[in-house]
Amino acid sequence: MKKGDKDYILVKSVLLAGMIITACGGETYRAEDTMGRMLVAGGATEPEINVFSTSLSVSFVDTSGEVFSISKRIKERGIDLGKITVVNDISRRFCSGAITVEEAYELLLAAEKKKSEYPTLLVMACQVLTPIAFTILLGGKMSDCVVSGLNGIIIALITAFQKKMMLHPAMFNFLIGLCVALFSYSLNSLPFVTVDFFVLLPGSIMALLPGVTLTNGVHDLLNADFMSGGARLTEAVVTATTLAVGVGFGLAIAARIFGGTL
Repeated sequence: MKKGDKDYILVKSVLLAGMIITACGGETYRAEDTMGRMLVAGGATEPEINVFSTSLSVSFVDTSGEVFSISKRIKERGIDLGKITVVNDISRRFCSGAITVEEAYELLLAAEKKKSEYPTLLVMACQVLTPIAFTILLGGKMSDCVVSGLNGIIIALITAFQKKMMLHPAMFNFLIGLCVALFSYSLNSLPFVTVDFFVLLPGSIMALLPGVTLTNGVHDLLNADFMSGGARLTEAVVTATTLAVGVGFGLAIAARIFGGTL
């Protein structure tokens, strides 16, 4: 297999498709199924694919009869269902013969580089409104909703800071929990502000809990993808734990500064 020939472009396309699906929060079976179908449609035989949350590997027999194997590391992960939809559409078009492997590769490259469809201000507005909505859902009063909205502003600012400074995800979650707890407790110490921490704090950080990761992890386990499922569940536990530890530290520090109890 030489760089630039059809088989080379095929494997690059397959790896890119699997990487985008996995990095954007797609299920393991979806990534493996997509990659396998693309390989078969491109003329490869005996495809063997292994997808994990942080890496993927592919081996197959190419059109010249040679065995080829390659792996790729997934360094950044997040949630972007829009990109998964685009990759699904590209793979279906390629497998049906509507586009060539070269065209599929170019479309996948464009999908990988595509930025968010939503304006930054809209995203930040949602980050402010979401804690308010969860606080209302949990039965919060007006004062709880106001403070949760202010917590949403803090979350939006820290998120913007994290994208520029490339904070580690664990440190990012810890910092959010710490700041939200400190700010909420400090406001509650004012004589004219009274909040219910058992409603305010869960409502403020609810959207940061790893629901998609947890769901995909359970789905992978039920689908007998034990390594991938275990990795996703571990990631979900670490995310939730760092948030909780951050909140705990924030409350402990604030209690020492402002006094009182929850």
